[in-house]
Amino acid sequence: MKTFSIYILFFLFALQISAQFTDNFTDGNFTANPIWNGNTSDFQITANQLQLNAPSVSASKYLSTPSQAINNGSWEFKFRLTVNPSGSNFSRIYLVSNTSNLSGNVNGYFVMIGGSSDEISLYKQSGSTITEIIDGRNGVLNVSSVNTKIKVTRTSSGSWQLFSDTTSGFTSYISEGMINDNTFTQSLFFGVFCKFTSTRSDKFYFDDFVVTGTPIVDLIPPLLDSVKVISSTQLDVLFNEPVSLATAQNITNYTGNNGIGNPIIATRDASNLAKVHLTFSSAFPIGIYHTLAVANVEDIAGNSIVNTTRKFIYFIPAIPVYHDVVINEILPDPNPAISLPEAEFVEIYNTSTSKIFDLSGWEIGDASSGSSLGEFVLLPNSYVVICANSDLPKFSIYPNVIGVSSLSLSNSGDEIYLKDNAGNKIDFMQYSIDFFGGTDKKNGGWSLELVNPNLNCFNTQNWKPSTNFNGGTIGIKNSVYDTIPDTQSPELKSVFAISNSQIEITFSETIDTNSLLTSSFLVTNGIAISSFLINSTIGNSVTLTVSPALDSGKIYTLSISNLQDCEGNISNPSADFVLANKPQIGDLIINEILFNPVTGGQDYVEIYNNSDRYIDLKGCKIGNDDNGNPGNLKTVESNNLLYPKDYLVLTTDKYSVLNQYFTRNEDKIIEIPSLPTFSNDEGVVYLILPSGDVSDKLEYTEDMHFGLLRNKDGVSLERLDFNRPTSDKSNWHSAAESIGFGTPGVKNSQFNSAKIIDNILSISPEIFSPDNDGFEDVLTLSYSFNKPGFVGNITIYDAKGRLIKYLIKNELLATKGVFIWDGLTDNGTKARIGRYIVFFEYFDLDGNVKSIKKTCVLGHKFNN
Repeated sequence: MKTFSIYILFFLFALQISAQFTDNFTDGNFTANPIWNGNTSDFQITANQLQLNAPSVSASKYLSTPSQAINNGSWEFKFRLTVNPSGSNFSRIYLVSNTSNLSGNVNGYFVMIGGSSDEISLYKQSGSTITEIIDGRNGVLNVSSVNTKIKVTRTSSGSWQLFSDTTSGFTSYISEGMINDNTFTQSLFFGVFCKFTSTRSDKFYFDDFVVTGTPIVDLIPPLLDSVKVISSTQLDVLFNEPVSLATAQNITNYTGNNGIGNPIIATRDASNLAKVHLTFSSAFPIGIYHTLAVANVEDIAGNSIVNTTRKFIYFIPAIPVYHDVVINEILPDPNPAISLPEAEFVEIYNTSTSKIFDLSGWEIGDASSGSSLGEFVLLPNSYVVICANSDLPKFSIYPNVIGVSSLSLSNSGDEIYLKDNAGNKIDFMQYSIDFFGGTDKKNGGWSLELVNPNLNCFNTQNWKPSTNFNGGTIGIKNSVYDTIPDTQSPELKSVFAISNSQIEITFSETIDTNSLLTSSFLVTNGIAISSFLINSTIGNSVTLTVSPALDSGKIYTLSISNLQDCEGNISNPSADFVLANKPQIGDLIINEILFNPVTGGQDYVEIYNNSDRYIDLKGCKIGNDDNGNPGNLKTVESNNLLYPKDYLVLTTDKYSVLNQYFTRNEDKIIEIPSLPTFSNDEGVVYLILPSGDVSDKLEYTEDMHFGLLRNKDGVSLERLDFNRPTSDKSNWHSAAESIGFGTPGVKNSQFNSAKIIDNILSISPEIFSPDNDGFEDVLTLSYSFNKPGFVGNITIYDAKGRLIKYLIKNELLATKGVFIWDGLTDNGTKARIGRYIVFFEYFDLDGNVKSIKKTCVLGHKFNN
């Protein structure tokens, strides 16, 4: 035990001796006691001072000497600059450095003398990142000639203090500040660094260096950070700290498998003492992973590394062509998570069977920005996931993940591209929330997966939501993977006349752009095509320019011959199109509204074209009431052609509507980003034309629903008659229960076009059943007079003459009109089955009174 204690004391004494030094340059050189290294030819000793004496060009120069002082450290020195310092003329005195090369990346601390603020400050440097930690007094060095003495101390707990003395004769230190910082706790070098312009290359002087302190005792062995392939026979091994020369250069401490063996040369890097260069006698086998084992390598304190292995691969990087690597899986909306990390990611896949790619310098991006990829070797038939650097910890359980500076994918839709390090496009895809279809997976947590990675170009049908129970398939074959060739011919998805001289065509998939040059485009009625433009990044949209000008409201037919997709499938599609008319007031009317959806559902407004014109909804607006005026207007931004006597539904979530109602037309439901807020109790709906005119206005209340409905959630309010006023509350009724309480995009379940005949009063149907099943739910009473000025009463009695319902009382009547009885009594209950008498009394101001009686039957449906 005594012998061991003596050894420890000797070791600590030796460390202390190596950690401290003085140098006043009275020996006339800087090559011994201590030895300074670096740009030695650019410094000299002048009048017992170290002077910069570099060529007259703008540059930076340094000298460094070994120093391990840091624990209870003290650094004291003099500095003189015979000109006023600036942002281009300053000096750094490195107190602590992990490397002798002070011009490169350094981990340590330095005193900044001068700079743009003319101050003396303390900085921390982590690689190339420099951070001020003690901000000295600004302007203290704003003099024509600087002559200062500086002292820095550090306690064993990491408390730094910075002092300066600019007095004549150096009689009094002034504190520049203090800070506690333990980022770096080891030092290997001390040194000076000068930055100067061409006329200042000999104006820097240093003297009287006194450095004391000890190293912090290191008991932690080094770690192996990385193994990098330099050539077919060379590796660079990087440790997390400097390693001793003897053990680093012992070739038996490194062994490779697969017949590689020990290196023939091991050389520690001259400036980075944590790096070792290895050279082997024979070339590494290509394209397979090898293992390098490292043992017995010690750090400067003598701690030996725990036996460690690292994999490496030698390969000749292949030059990629389009679709060698594909975007294979994306997660644009990670919340709420299923079992995937709560972070966006893009997975790419090497589709080749023999090519190996180095992803360094490749770029992944979307429509707004891109980020460069770091080092990664992508083997044939393998995957790698790309995420933001900040999200890397979330993917720690997955083997192949690389981070980028930023990755932000829009939940609703975005473009994603992949480029190689030469800027060539390797893959591209464009997704939308529609890729999830009508499933709840669009709400988040589920990835979109590529079905067939072998297709030659992007196809919207080639992407589907994952079916894996985790929500996605990170790093493994996609759950929807299917390599059945695409044999489906391209189709015309839409043909739209966007002006009287241009037609926009959208295809069902990406079209071979070369085939467009040989395809034949024909338009009927003497219309010629002068040019076409491919206006979609994914090649599924074309704009044709035509002449003469198209006529509004006239139907044309477009025919295409020899249309070919990327897989070589050919079709000869055709479709009708029409140039839309400008809508007039009253052409478009509100036909159905859902203002109180079920929980999780969405409002919708159905518009009906009550004209004989073809109308484009683009530019139309939906609004609610703002103090008696249209407000909160939401605009239809895309082209949507509404045929005469046809319907279109506006909503913010198409698939929510499709899932809720089974009587609907998918093609007639369009999404817009937002709708105005419609109250569940009462409100106003405005339909505004692109001209700004109000085409229709509906004031609704919850009381307009069928009175016997127990739950009105998810029940739409339907218009009965297109030609009766929207403001007539009796012209609205709850959608029938039998069709699911809503008819978005199709004929209303309660549609009842009243036909006013020449008789004074007509009722229809004679037998009605007010059970909200969509069949003869209301009794329609139509009246007609040959002159105006009548006032009327309509009263409903049962067969025994008992009053059941006052339908109208003393109401001024038009010459023609319609009233509705929904089968409810005055007290809001359902009338019983049976025969009823409709008593219509009307009179004029001259005292002429007449009356008419009609009978009807109220029935109910019996369940078997």
